Amino acid sequence: MQTGDLLDRGNENLGTLETILEIMEQTKTILLAGNHDIVALDALNNFDDPEAWRMWMKNGGHTVLREVAKKYRLLLSKESTEFPVSLKNVDESRKPRIQNSWSDLVQKRRMGCYDFPTAAEKTRELFLDGQFAKIFDAMDLISEPREGVIAVHAGIDNIHAQQGSKHINKQFNDAKESGNFTKFGSHARDGKVVWMRKEEEPQGKPLTKDTAETLKENGRYVVIHGHNLLGNGKQELEMCHGIAVMNGDTGMSRGYKRVPNTWGYIHLDEYGNITANSQAGGDRDFGKVGKKSYRKPKQLK
Repeated sequence: MQTGDLLDRGNENLGTLETILEIMEQTKTILLAGNHDIVALDALNNFDDPEAWRMWMKNGGHTVLREVAKKYRLLLSKESTEFPVSLKNVDESRKPRIQNSWSDLVQKRRMGCYDFPTAAEKTRELFLDGQFAKIFDAMDLISEPREGVIAVHAGIDNIHAQQGSKHINKQFNDAKESGNFTKFGSHARDGKVVWMRKEEEPQGKPLTKDTAETLKENGRYVVIHGHNLLGNGKQELEMCHGIAVMNGDTGMSRGYKRVPNTWGYIHLDEYGNITANSQAGGDRDFGKVGKKSYRKPKQLK
């Protein structure tokens, strides 16, 4: 299971996707969409919407286009700062801001030699219809990989705890069909599952008391998520109103936010035992999910 943000997290986006394809060929794989994956899908499905492209480029999409341009030798004979898609549909008052922001990024990263408009078209082909389409087609927003466990990219609120995974996964798959991802924007209600951060929530907790009670009423005792980068590269478990909330974002991308390149994973076996391993934290035992509760080991009590 992968909890989202396959894109925009370093300089090996395409290599990451190729590895995911290999894993999918070898075993059953659960893929969850993160906010970076969604802004990419929004841009690629709405090629004539510069605002969608501005949002993706702002969140690191330029790293994907740069890789595609490098791999397929999409180079210019003369440097350019042309925006990846046409700005003809943008209000005249907005054009300078979008273009100037992009020009500054291209110049800062010394990317003027790449043909970004052609790279954008190639990326759309690869992600929506070509080599990597299978990955994005398989993505959901919430998974229940084991009895008592919820997995999500960023977090869960009471509305989605009540509705369960099937409802929002259907909405997300409908969005992939229609190309309309408005429901999953950073300020939209359904967007919370991929955008929320605990420091922005009431009391700075990953779950409200109401959400925790709803989860327990439905037999859920563990929430596994990513999204919130752990600067020390070690998985983190926080008990919140009787729910074990586990963050597995160990900062695996090379140099992202100055976090050293590291690896990490969480393992949930068929008996409900949760263990984790990471380059920074080593092997650790986080306890067990039972039919009626979560039991943490002595070292976490």
